[in-house]
Amino acid sequence: MFRRMGMIGAVVVVLAAAQGANAGNETITMRTQVHYSDLNLATPAGQAALRARLDSAAARSCGGSPVFDVRYREAPEFVRRQFELCRAEAIGRAQADLNERGIRVAFNR
Repeated sequence: MFRRMGMIGAVVVVLAAAQGANAGNETITMRTQVHYSDLNLATPAGQAALRARLDSAAARSCGGSPVFDVRYREAPEFVRRQFELCRAEAIGRAQADLNERGIRVAFNR
């Protein structure tokens, strides 16, 4: 049975370009806990629920929405691209964390 007590940390590395003009070459790392102990990961519904939670946590960790970035008006495509890169990296790291725990969750992206 894949139902396990626990949570994973979705580690998000936010690229400096997505953090503002003064960020320089800094990298900001954030850990967000995603609980899954209430899900039956052996079912498609449980897998879908975990994917939704991971996607939501990654989006929040990357700023919530690219439109909240102060540079969105001047460079919306750049900001949106940085947001999507951040989300993809966060989900990739969360998947790696799950894989280390023996849990497979597929994202179709």
